[in-house]
Amino acid sequence: INIRDSKIINNNDNKDNFNKNNNNNPQFSKKQFIQIIEKRIRKHIRMNNLLEKNNIIYVIDDLTHFFIKRIITMPIKIINIKDRLKIKQFDYTLFSNKKIKDFSAKLKKDEILLLPLILDDYATLFLEEFFNNKTNTNNIINKNNKIQSLFETISYEEIIQIAEIFKINFKFNRKNDIYNFLDILEIKFKGSKHSLYKSVLYYKENVK
Repeated sequence: INIRDSKIINNNDNKDNFNKNNNNNPQFSKKQFIQIIEKRIRKHIRMNNLLEKNNIIYVIDDLTHFFIKRIITMPIKIINIKDRLKIKQFDYTLFSNKKIKDFSAKLKKDEILLLPLILDDYATLFLEEFFNNKTNTNNIINKNNKIQSLFETISYEEIIQIAEIFKINFKFNRKNDIYNFLDILEIKFKGSKHSLYKSVLYYKENVK
């Protein structure tokens, strides 16, 4: 897989200005922060074999569109269908969105739909099913490998900073109480979102 790579450079470029609004990782400069996020996205793509040469990639948002063009160097075709599907609510409900299901059902072998799902969305769905004593984890496991996300390992705090840095207008729906619970938990116990995500990975790997 051809993925643009870059080494994390130790420097203080814009570090002081960036840290004023960067409570999540105050030890990093803006440049370092971007490199860390991109490295994590590249690893996610590589470890899960998300993309292949000559894939046709459908996206429904500008942030995913931006990063797929920024990171991937192999020959692929990117088609932005946001005006076609007109989906405005970006949150964990994308897992069960009828428009998404109908569109993905028609995807061909070399076609993939990339959704703007973030770590918080996977954790929220996991907790919602746990709290409601649901045993159907198909949404979490995502057996349909034609529906994926670049941002599965990126938290809400991180993604909003990235969107701000690159001046991409993107808003996540945060009305579900579980999102608020996760945010509070992250403030009190830093790293809790990523720890919870490990439980999601366990389900993906072990639940049949």
